[in-house]
Amino acid sequence: MRKIKLTEEDFYICYLSSISPDEQIKFFNLFPNQVFYIFHPDIKEASDFENIKLRPIDKVKFTEKLIRCKGVICHTGFQLTSECLYLGKKMMVLPIKNQIEQIYNTKTLAKFG
Repeated sequence: MRKIKLTEEDFYICYLSSISPDEQIKFFNLFPNQVFYIFHPDIKEASDFENIKLRPIDKVKFTEKLIRCKGVICHTGFQLTSECLYLGKKMMVLPIKNQIEQIYNTKTLAKFG
């Protein structure tokens, strides 16, 4: 990722593995003027549903979207949040309950603003 050209297109990527794709679709459809790419282990084939783009886990395609997105909605695991910080991407984070490292990472990210 060190020699990539960062861009900012008008979409967000979502990686919330502990929340079902159906629940995410219901929530993100509340924002019909914004496009969301949802990457989830339960999604087996790419499909589109109104403003929602459902995508299976694919490291290459995820990375391509990550460098072009406006922001990321994710849990507070270490790897993706670190990549977002490095790339200067906006984040909205949701820690997984009862995961001490997620709670710690959330508090640390809050200090960064």
